[in-house]
Amino acid sequence: FYNEQQRTMREQFEREAATMARLRHPALPRVSDHFIEGGGQFLVMEFVPGDDFFTLLNRRRGPFDFRQVMAWAETLLDALNYIHTQYPPVIHRDIKPQNLKLTPRGELFLIDFGLAKNATTPTHSSASLHAYTLSYAPPEQIKGDGTDPRSDLYSLGATLHHLLAGEPPVDARVREEVVRYQAPDPLRLAHQVNPQIPPALSAVIARAMALDRGARYASAAAMLQALRE
Repeated sequence: FYNEQQRTMREQFEREAATMARLRHPALPRVSDHFIEGGGQFLVMEFVPGDDFFTLLNRRRGPFDFRQVMAWAETLLDALNYIHTQYPPVIHRDIKPQNLKLTPRGELFLIDFGLAKNATTPTHSSASLHAYTLSYAPPEQIKGDGTDPRSDLYSLGATLHHLLAGEPPVDARVREEVVRYQAPDPLRLAHQVNPQIPPALSAVIARAMALDRGARYASAAAMLQALRE
């Protein structure tokens, strides 16, 4: 069984490495090679200088200006639209401030694509290479019900909420537990935390973070259009 699990993980890694190597977008670091050594699986990826957004948030000790966050959101949604419209679609599955980097030149990158998967890869396998962070993970990922492009939109919405509000949102596990008892969703909307945020922008973020994935935007392109409007 152990050898079979190793073989499955190796094949999954090979598929994902090949997928990552063909992606080309200004907000995605390039993957040039991959190898397996000493039981470890490694991607050779373009080095991205600068700090991640979790570090930047801690340094600021407060939220970013919403106009700047909107510009970053447009870049990220364009990148998600690109990977989600590949064949088969590629899903990142771990979007969070720690996986966004800002270079000294002000370029935004979505990193840690070692966690990316195509839509045909099982998400509930014990051999999964993937992980998530509770504050930014959608409920379907936490419960192991499978992910799709709308799952990335939830994680992006949670990340944008953190950048706008200066604090991470209530995680989906807690939100679902509260709602199950017919109590109000404990998620505070971004503009309720930071009054400088336009309520319309806050509403876009909230829809992306709907607990029911069917209530979220159907695609990154649809969310981008709503953001621009």
